[in-house]
Amino acid sequence: MAKVSAALQKLTRDADRVVAALQPRPTEDERSRRRGLHASLAETCGGLRLVADSYCNELRLKQQLVAAITYNTSQSDMAAILTVLEDEPCIDTLRVEGYFALMRATATGA
Repeated sequence: MAKVSAALQKLTRDADRVVAALQPRPTEDERSRRRGLHASLAETCGGLRLVADSYCNELRLKQQLVAAITYNTSQSDMAAILTVLEDEPCIDTLRVEGYFALMRATATGA
């Protein structure tokens, strides 16, 4: 999960750099303008940022749970922590798929 989180953060930074490097520089209006069903640049970068933030927050939660374990942690607390750690990320997959579909459509112009 740490690798996924780091990769998504890198993609977000790269996308922001690509938009910043566009020539001529898009205005705020151009960044937020939609073209038909296609997402705007701002929506695309924002969606990617939301996905990256979701994974980062999930990773931080799991890291904090592990850090909270002590020798005195009860068996019921350990069972609850284990359940959280074993679960897939608590991220809405339909929402993530929707963001990526919008980003693909914007990138390909389809």
